[in-house]
Amino acid sequence: EDHVPEAVALLQNILHDYPQSDRAWFLLGKGLMRENNLAGAEAALREATRLAPAAVEYQYDLGTVLFSRRQPGPAADCFRKATELKPDFARAYYNLGHCLKQLGDRDGAVTAFRNAVRCEPRLAAAHANLGELLAQEGRTDEALQHLRQAVQYEPGDAHARQLLEDLLKRLAKPAG
Repeated sequence: EDHVPEAVALLQNILHDYPQSDRAWFLLGKGLMRENNLAGAEAALREATRLAPAAVEYQYDLGTVLFSRRQPGPAADCFRKATELKPDFARAYYNLGHCLKQLGDRDGAVTAFRNAVRCEPRLAAAHANLGELLAQEGRTDEALQHLRQAVQYEPGDAHARQLLEDLLKRLAKPAG
């Protein structure tokens, strides 16, 4: 019901009495994320993942916070762990792709975006990112396929549409 400050205060009280409650730490982390207290959210989610390292959603949300805090390396570790625990977790692969792209691991990013569309074939943003990377590598046929799918699945995505138009213009220019 959007009473985040009250929920955060209640969770802090609960954790005073039950400091080993991974779920309470996780919910506190989510609440602090909503309040844009990323440092507090990171601390709470780290505790949740320490208490329950096999909880996929804890790993994913910690990765999200770390990425938001401009820590793509540690974020990538969390997203990898989430995909190990849940091999069909498209959003974790998608976010992993962004981390790897920022870290300069283009091959790893391509693989992550491929895995994202394998798990969720209609994930337009993953198709767009994959198409963009493939186009940069000169793999135009495959890039066109993914960019067309991105636009098909998300017609309002201006960035994907622009990437597709730019690639088509580049291909239409005579060589020389």
